[in-house]
Amino acid sequence: MPMKTTVSDRVEQLYRGEKIRMSRHSEQCAYSAIGCCTCTIYDLPVMEDRPETHPLDGETSKGYREFSTGASRDTAIGKLDVSRYIHPLVLKRFAEYMLEKQTMPDGTTRSGDNWQKGIPPQELMSSLARHNLDIWLHMKEEGGESTEGLDAALMGALFNTMALVLHLERGTLK
Repeated sequence: MPMKTTVSDRVEQLYRGEKIRMSRHSEQCAYSAIGCCTCTIYDLPVMEDRPETHPLDGETSKGYREFSTGASRDTAIGKLDVSRYIHPLVLKRFAEYMLEKQTMPDGTTRSGDNWQKGIPPQELMSSLARHNLDIWLHMKEEGGESTEGLDAALMGALFNTMALVLHLERGTLK
């Protein structure tokens, strides 16, 4: 009996460049794992090489897609395709960094979304500048002069940037 493969396993196979086959009724395709549709039996391409729409999308002149299964769905044109904009390895590393930072110096643990309560923008800018300086030192092969490793500096810069973007989106960036 074949081993059950999860959608996460399938997505990892795609990122390794493997072609995979899936059954229409038993599993969802990797596109579905990232917000598209259920696939009929089909050899899926490597994610980076996939077309703008799913290979089985049937754009119609009526402004929606019709699939070989008979299902229909609105068009994918103009919609965010997050799977192309963010790589899961970067997101995973950032989540690991944030988990590490949940533990306070006194040993207590803060909530993972504590930062969303609002760190003042000037604090974020100061921290971002320090992380960027460390990144720059590492990139100039002067890492011995930095206050942290390259990985921590990159994750810290990403965190501060995201916190500043949250202020911007909320209209609280002055």
